[in-house]
Amino acid sequence: MKNKEVSNLKKFLPVIVILLSVIVLVIAANGGGPKVETSEKLTTFYAVEDVYATLNITINNSATTYGPLLNITQINITLPSNITINSDASQVNNSLTDVDQRKNHTYLKTGNTLSWYNFTDGFITGGQNVSFWFNFSAATPGTYKFQVWIVNASRASGDAGNALAHQQNITVIVNDTTKPEIYPANITSSVVSCGNYSGVVELNVSVYDNARTKTINFTIINATGSVNASYNASVLGYSWNASLNTSEFPDGLYNITIWANDTSGNINDSAVIKNVIFDNTVPVITLTASTRTSSSTSFLVGISGALGGIDSACTVNRGTASVSGSGGSQTVTETGLECGVNNSYIVTCVDKSGLTGTSASFSSGTTKCGGSSPSGGSGGSSTTASWTNTFKVDETQFAEGVTNSLAVKAKMDFSVGSATHHVGVKSIQDNKVTIEIASNPIIVTLAIGEETKADVNEDGVYDVYVKLNAITNGKADVTIKSISEEVPVTATPETASGDDTSTGEGTTETTSGGMSTIGIIIIVLLVIAGLIGAGVAVKNKSSKKRYSYLNY
Repeated sequence: MKNKEVSNLKKFLPVIVILLSVIVLVIAANGGGPKVETSEKLTTFYAVEDVYATLNITINNSATTYGPLLNITQINITLPSNITINSDASQVNNSLTDVDQRKNHTYLKTGNTLSWYNFTDGFITGGQNVSFWFNFSAATPGTYKFQVWIVNASRASGDAGNALAHQQNITVIVNDTTKPEIYPANITSSVVSCGNYSGVVELNVSVYDNARTKTINFTIINATGSVNASYNASVLGYSWNASLNTSEFPDGLYNITIWANDTSGNINDSAVIKNVIFDNTVPVITLTASTRTSSSTSFLVGISGALGGIDSACTVNRGTASVSGSGGSQTVTETGLECGVNNSYIVTCVDKSGLTGTSASFSSGTTKCGGSSPSGGSGGSSTTASWTNTFKVDETQFAEGVTNSLAVKAKMDFSVGSATHHVGVKSIQDNKVTIEIASNPIIVTLAIGEETKADVNEDGVYDVYVKLNAITNGKADVTIKSISEEVPVTATPETASGDDTSTGEGTTETTSGGMSTIGIIIIVLLVIAGLIGAGVAVKNKSSKKRYSYLNY
């Protein structure tokens, strides 16, 4: 018995011919009909998907050691329905040449069955070797069975040893050479290129393949090209899914590469979600630089910490106020207000990762009906000729304590009783700030972290607490708070003139004339005591003189 091995040629060629030689051994057994002896060498042959291959089958009818040779009248080869047979006549040997130069056979193709036959004179007689070949292809990888039927229509009547037909199966394995299909359109998760994300997100992709997809992997690559993490996806149908916690990564820019690997070893890594921003930092909202008129107010909205920017315009808590601008430069404006009023504003901004930042309460209002800054009552004049920025502190804020960033010539107005007072920054030098506390001005110089108290209405009770928290970008971070503490009797009096002259650091209370209340009381008491003493002395002298006259 002779067998020819199947040759596997190179994959990916546009057209390839694979010669698959099969030797089917037909043995004449004891004068009976044809019998097929199966050889292990006939079991498996290989082809490549979507590439035409030529299959060659040789019928050997010369095994004379088993008795009389048989006359084979027909050969049928049946292929599965999803196998394509080349319809070109030149791709099928329908004109056979055997050892007897016999050419009077008939070739017929019916569906996916090929037949060669001669029922009159016989087709393959004893001692002949005849080859059959044809051209086929398979669009889908897999394992296929090709059936070869050998027919002896002229067997002797009643010869139980001879079968009318015998079948031999040929196994053909069609290899998969196509990568799994992944395109950006297959990515159905919410994570898309150039998007901004925070928290946990779901990655989802649909994958299609001729064979079977083995694994899907999501690889996270940072802006420097380094791999940060890799996630194996789970599958449901054609859909592959994985969860990604963006908070496990530093805020920044990333690419997500999708790797698909099928059971034939084909890999596709062409699908990439590009320029994705992971941002888990809540934006910081700062309100500054109030601008006022007698009927309107406006201030700036500063935004930091939003890596991907702000999604849209911010919102403000007052319905009659509006926000203009976009991104990190926005402005709140409210018009149609009455003069001399102040309102509290809170601004909320949402960044492109969906994180919400909210500002602290910010006070802003209109100027006095008479023209300058808002006022809650009367008060003394400031030693500073012109304040360029005023922050109005309402009663609630003053009671709870309020902090503002003040540039030089900026002040915070507050009310004690019916009078309006202020704390303002006169100058900033290195780590010290000169602060004016007025109405009747008190000038103090505070270093960072230092604090002071002041009695602004000279009633012997401290009214305001002031602390310098920091100096940042040329501005003083100052906290003021309403207090009610009795001024100690032993407090050291200090003077403060109307000139812009510092009197030192710490707590200082003065009268409008420059002398402390306690000093005035002491002087008055001394004057009274002196007058009383002088009166007693005059009386005693007069009494002695009269007594002398009487004795005389």
